[in-house]
Amino acid sequence: MKYSKKFAYKILNEFGRKSIFYKYWIRTFIIVLIPFVILNMCIYFFMSNHTDYIIEENYNKELNSSSLSLDNILEDIYDKFLYFCVDENVLYYLNINSNEQLNEYNLYFSNIKSLLQLSFSKSYIHRVSLYNNKINYVYSDTGSNFLKYTEENKWINAENLSKRFNYHVTKQGFVICYNIFSGKTNIGTLCVEFNGDELINYINKFSSDVSLGLYNKETETFLAGANDTLMQMFTKATASVGNVYKDKNLWFQCKNTLLPNIILMINYTAKTPAASFPVWLMIICIISSAAIAMLLSYYISMHYYAAISNIVAEFQATFSDCTSQSDELRYISQYISKVRSRNENIEKELIDKISSLKLYQTLMLQCQINPHFIFNTLNTITLLLINECEDERPAEIISKLCTILASVFDTKNYLVSISQEIEYTKTYIEIIKISKNLNTTIIYNIDKNISHYPTLKFILQPIIENVFKHGKAPIDNGDGKITISAHNVNKKIQICVSNNFQPMTPSELETLRKRLSDDDIISQNHIGLANINNRIKIFFGNDYGITNIISNKKETAVYIEFPIIDTNFSNES
Repeated sequence: MKYSKKFAYKILNEFGRKSIFYKYWIRTFIIVLIPFVILNMCIYFFMSNHTDYIIEENYNKELNSSSLSLDNILEDIYDKFLYFCVDENVLYYLNINSNEQLNEYNLYFSNIKSLLQLSFSKSYIHRVSLYNNKINYVYSDTGSNFLKYTEENKWINAENLSKRFNYHVTKQGFVICYNIFSGKTNIGTLCVEFNGDELINYINKFSSDVSLGLYNKETETFLAGANDTLMQMFTKATASVGNVYKDKNLWFQCKNTLLPNIILMINYTAKTPAASFPVWLMIICIISSAAIAMLLSYYISMHYYAAISNIVAEFQATFSDCTSQSDELRYISQYISKVRSRNENIEKELIDKISSLKLYQTLMLQCQINPHFIFNTLNTITLLLINECEDERPAEIISKLCTILASVFDTKNYLVSISQEIEYTKTYIEIIKISKNLNTTIIYNIDKNISHYPTLKFILQPIIENVFKHGKAPIDNGDGKITISAHNVNKKIQICVSNNFQPMTPSELETLRKRLSDDDIISQNHIGLANINNRIKIFFGNDYGITNIISNKKETAVYIEFPIIDTNFSNES
C-alpha cells in the first residue's frame, strides 16, 4: 500500500520536534553510519599498512641498489687486479732488483701506463699506483719515483704488507691496496685511490631517491657526500649494532670485507606511493559517508513514517487534538483508548435503548389502544346492534377498528409515511366521533411536499386521545375544533396538533413539561405523550421529540419535530 507523503509532511509539521520521525531518523542515521565509518577505517588502515610495506620495499630496493653498486665497483676493481697481476710487463717490473734494471725497464713503462688507464679509467678513481717493494719504487698513471716515507704513505708497514688486502683513508676518499706475492714474499702492491665525492655521484646514478655518504667508523669522520641532516641522523644511530642501521627513513650500510670500517650511509627520501590513503582523504570519505547515511536514513525513516502519518491523518477526522501529545504513537494510543471508551459507552447506551425500546413497544400498544377504549368501542357496537340493528355504524366502526388493529399488531415496520400516519389518525378520529357522537371539526393542513417522508407509527393517536380524554368544553362554547398541520421547518418535519378546548392551568402545564423531560415514563397521566417523546428521541436522537407545548386562552398546541429521512413511503400500505 502506498502512503501519501503529503500527509507525512503535514503531520510532521504539526508535531514538530516531538515527532517520532526525528527520533528514528537519528537512530537510523547512526545505524547506517557505523558500517560506513568502520569500512573507511578498515580501508585507511589497510592502505596505510600497504603504504608502509611499499615504502619499506622501496627502502630495501634502494639500499640493495646502492650497496650492490659499491659491491660491483669493488668486485670489478678486484677482477681487473687479478688480470693486472698476470701481465708480463707488470711481473717484469715487480721483479726488478736494482736501479740499473729499472733504467732498462723504462721502455716498458708506457705499456704499464696504457694498461692502467685501460683497466682503471673511471671518474671515481683518482689515481692508480703500482709499488715495487723490492726497490721501493712507485709507478702511477700520473708519474713515477722512488718511494719517500711521508705522512701519506705511513700505511706501508710490515703488517699491511703481509695482508692480501688493506686500505687506508685519504683526504679525498680512501685507497684499497692489493698486495702481490711471489710465494710468501711481497713483491709489490697495487693501490687504487678512490675519490669519495665522485664515487657517491656515480652510485647516485643508480639510486636517484637516496642521499649517500661515506663515514670512517675508525676515526669517526665523514669522508664524502655527508650533509648536515645525514650527519645528525647518523650520529643518533651509531649506537646500533651490526652492518645495517635504521632510524625512521635513514638506512646505514656497511658492505664488503675490504672496507670493514668505512660505512656507506644511505638516506632514503621516501616518496608516498600512489596507493597511499592520506588522512584528509579519509576525512572526506567519512564526511561523504555521513551525507549518504543521512540521506539514506531520511529515506528509510520517511518511508515508514508515511504509514504512521497516514493513520494519524485518518484519526484526525474524529480526534483533531494531536499537537498536545508527545508524539504520534502516543496520539494513536490515546485515540484508540478514546475510541474504545466511546464504543463501550455506545454499546452501553445501545443496550439501554434496546431495553427501553422494548418497553416502549409494549407501552405504545397500551397507550394507543388501551383496553378501556376497546371495551367502550365494543360496548357501543353492542348497544347499537340491540337498539338499531339496521344501523350501518356498527359495521363501519368494526371495519375502522380492524384497520387500526392491523397496523398496531404489525411489528415488522416501525416507520410509515406521513400521509399514512394521517390516514390512521383520521380512522381513529372517526371511531371516536361515532362512539361519542361528537361534532368536533377536524382540520388537516398537510404540506404535500412532505407527505412521502417517513415517521414513526402512531405518534398522533395518543395526542388526539389526550385531547378527547382531558379536553373540556370549547372556549367559545361551540363545537370543538382540532387542527393537524405538518410542514418542513428548517429542514425538519414539524407536526402541530392544536385545539380550542379549555386551556390547562399553569401548574398542569408545568407538571406535563416536567414529566416529558423525565426518563421515567411509567405514569398514569399523559403516558401517551411521554411515550411519543421518548420513542422519537430513541429513534432520531435527543434533539428531537415533543419540542414545545403551549396552552392559552386561544389554543392548546403540541409540537413534534423529527429529521427528514429521504425515503419514499408513499406506496406502502
